[in-house]
Amino acid sequence: MHKFLSEDPTRLGHPDVPPSSDAVDEELVRGTPEELKRELTEILGEDLVRHRISDLVRYASDASPYRYIPNVIVQPKNIDDVAAIFRYCNQRGRHATFRAGGTSLNGQSQGDDILMDVRQHWSGWKVEDNGSRIRCNVGTTLGRINEVLKPYARRMGPDPASYNAATIGGVLANNAGGMRCRPAIDSYHSIVAMKIVLTTGTVVDTEDPRAEESFAASEPEMAAGLLKIREELLADKELSDRIIRKYGIRNTNGYAMHAFLDGETPVEILRR
Repeated sequence: MHKFLSEDPTRLGHPDVPPSSDAVDEELVRGTPEELKRELTEILGEDLVRHRISDLVRYASDASPYRYIPNVIVQPKNIDDVAAIFRYCNQRGRHATFRAGGTSLNGQSQGDDILMDVRQHWSGWKVEDNGSRIRCNVGTTLGRINEVLKPYARRMGPDPASYNAATIGGVLANNAGGMRCRPAIDSYHSIVAMKIVLTTGTVVDTEDPRAEESFAASEPEMAAGLLKIREELLADKELSDRIIRKYGIRNTNGYAMHAFLDGETPVEILRR
């Protein structure tokens, strides 16, 4: 026999707190604010901007229990589009959030301003080196990648339960692991190269032989800052040892601090 604190079992433990409304704010009932819609349409084109109220509500939830209604959804087709959106955010004081498969249990794929859908136009892959490497776009699902690698008797290390729906962009961004994935083969250790779009609009291709030189020239403060953090960590042996130990047992969250110990140059640190 169960005894509830209120007559409504859905309010268990909070009898005096009324349930919160999930209704859309009145200012969004007509969809994306007109100025925001117009400016993003000028940058990307009408077919890449989703602005109806039904679009906003559809993208307001992921696999987590949270709900954030975005102001607009954009579906960039390429890196240039992403860089343009970042530059717009800097100019207008706005912020953007990436959304790929939307399988996050913690709400990482939700945002309350500009939501960038990088699944719609970002699928594709190419197997290299007889299956030892695969080059893929961020909207490709992990399940698809593993199917492609199966004839080569290989698979990706990360093994999240949502691998058939989760895209490689979200898998890598969250450093996904899984029940059968030990730290040595997690997302962090699976990447050998990538193209990175910084919030300034700068694009860093880590495979480019001149990547270090270009990065230092375009983002000198960031490049120097990454090396400074590395130097500080290396100078503190106790802290460095603690970072190595914590990441070895996957007892961490947030940014990959061991990147500063594993990478020796600004681009290598950034990639990790």
